[in-house]
Amino acid sequence: MGSGSTRSRALLAAAALVLVTGALAHAQVPAGNVLYQADWVNGLGGWSGGSDWRVADNMLLNDGSARNSLAVAPYRPPSADYIVEADVQRPRGGAFALWLRGDNNSGGYQALVSGDGIAIVAAPEQQLVRLEWDPESDWHTYSFVARGNKLQVYADGSLWDEIEDNTYLTGTQNGLWSDGTDVSVRGYRVLAVQ
Repeated sequence: MGSGSTRSRALLAAAALVLVTGALAHAQVPAGNVLYQADWVNGLGGWSGGSDWRVADNMLLNDGSARNSLAVAPYRPPSADYIVEADVQRPRGGAFALWLRGDNNSGGYQALVSGDGIAIVAAPEQQLVRLEWDPESDWHTYSFVARGNKLQVYADGSLWDEIEDNTYLTGTQNGLWSDGTDVSVRGYRVLAVQ
């Protein structure tokens, strides 16, 4: 076998690596049945939060007037393994998060989105992993998956962050969080994990 065959094997190996890496980056959200879907046609629909959270045009909005502000969904899934998914626009700087595995309006994990990245945070402020990305002011669909001790964050169907952590394994409270940030949410779902 000559150097041409060695070069061919190296190219095939590199191509296989690119394919595997691309598959991981574009892994699909492991979503099962929709367990809950927010309906803001007639107001908050059971959501609880501070006065900075309100409903207009069938969307949940945060006006950015409060720091560390939580909006709690009225639904708790039957298991601590579930997905929180939301269609969100952040028109200006600051941070917001999808929140899951909370208990008594505290604890849990956040999929934190800011102008400089997406992070998974063990509440209150222990950043576990972060990836640089700027969502700008576009609409994006964020999915936050909790299965056992594995957490994954997807943006528009692409896997961005994942980590294993044993801090919060049982909570079922979920919702949204804002840190002095204008946020518009036109859809919010809790899904079973496949």
